[in-house]
Amino acid sequence: MVPNMFKSILSGGVSGNKAPKKFDNVCLAEEDQRCENTFAFVEHDTIYWCPLFFTDHATVRYDLSAKEFDAKGWCTPPPHIIGHLFSTDHTALHEMTHLSLIISHALALSIGEPETEIMVA
Repeated sequence: MVPNMFKSILSGGVSGNKAPKKFDNVCLAEEDQRCENTFAFVEHDTIYWCPLFFTDHATVRYDLSAKEFDAKGWCTPPPHIIGHLFSTDHTALHEMTHLSLIISHALALSIGEPETEIMVA
């Protein structure tokens, strides 16, 4: 299922020459209580981005471009801290896996069935 999830994300949730399906992105205000202690979430094929995603640079903005690349790659020496692997890209990719249009296509690819629309809460 995981390889098909990535295929679905890269294809925009469709097969062949069809146009990619659409989803919405909404930036929420700090006052929105749904944003308490979260960076982003999905409801009804809309990704909601919380202020913390854009302002908590110590946690969220840790990305590969901030690290020097050398012959050993981007890896840092031990101890490896899971929080150091967290990035804005990871958050966006994670939220896309919650979109029903992506899940539907990945599921269809996995079971070899024609695509059917599913609703994901």
